[in-house]
Amino acid sequence: MLRGTLRSERPHASGKYSPDSHLLAGEGKISEQLMGRSRESADDQVAMPAQYGELVAATAGVLSWLYILLTQGTSLAIETLWILAIVVPLGAWSLSMRLHFSRTRLGLTIGPWRRYVDLRTLESVHWKMTGGWRSRGTILVRDRYGHHVPIYVGRFKRGGEWGPLLIEAAAASGATIDKRAHSFLEHADSVDRR
Repeated sequence: MLRGTLRSERPHASGKYSPDSHLLAGEGKISEQLMGRSRESADDQVAMPAQYGELVAATAGVLSWLYILLTQGTSLAIETLWILAIVVPLGAWSLSMRLHFSRTRLGLTIGPWRRYVDLRTLESVHWKMTGGWRSRGTILVRDRYGHHVPIYVGRFKRGGEWGPLLIEAAAASGATIDKRAHSFLEHADSVDRR
């Protein structure tokens, strides 16, 4: 019964019907997406973080907790486990953030979480003020499929590569790009020189 629901109603190029003919003919959307991702991921470049500001706070938190453990004992250390519950994810977030880019897509990964946009179908590239007093804001990149990627300004290395790529992709797809985002992307390589 289940096998019948998977059977394609369209013939393969040979004219014969087969259970997998829709995949062979390129009409299986899931398999196309998976195959497309595996091909494109081989072309991905990765920009590592240029700043690890949160890591200082995370390290200080871990060292403070270790000091409590060694000087005050396990009972107080157990009571202050909340310190580790805050600083360990903060440090992991800072260390695991990556910006992936290729000619066809741009993505932000933080550990197992991933967000990608299709650079061939960009809709908008806008700057927005986010974060605290040290932040220079976030560039929000959105494609026509509704996917979006936040790029934290000044956070990633290799800006001389992904900045112009994003400007070029926005122009090619007719995406709107505001002046502030354009300016940050033009000068994104200045992060590498610090």
